[in-house]
Amino acid sequence: MKKALVSTNEIVTNYDGSLGKRIAETAVKTFEVNPTLFWVDCSDDCVADTWYYDNETSSCLQKPHEPIVEVIEPTKEELLAQLEELTAKINSL
Repeated sequence: MKKALVSTNEIVTNYDGSLGKRIAETAVKTFEVNPTLFWVDCSDDCVADTWYYDNETSSCLQKPHEPIVEVIEPTKEELLAQLEELTAKINSL
């Protein structure tokens, strides 16, 4: 079984706002580490820096993907209104 090396002093903030601890490395064979790190079991597809350790579930989870944000382009009328407002501000200087 694969192991994940968790860093207790590196907090990860996910796109959904949840918090976890950074998985610094994965390995099949563990080795002695600093007390600020610890080993946990993880799935074979776990990858360091793309997964995190969740304290609430005591498990390694894949980071949620960044949400897709749809960019809405302003209309011609909106741009003209912004231009008019900025022109008025410039003229008042």
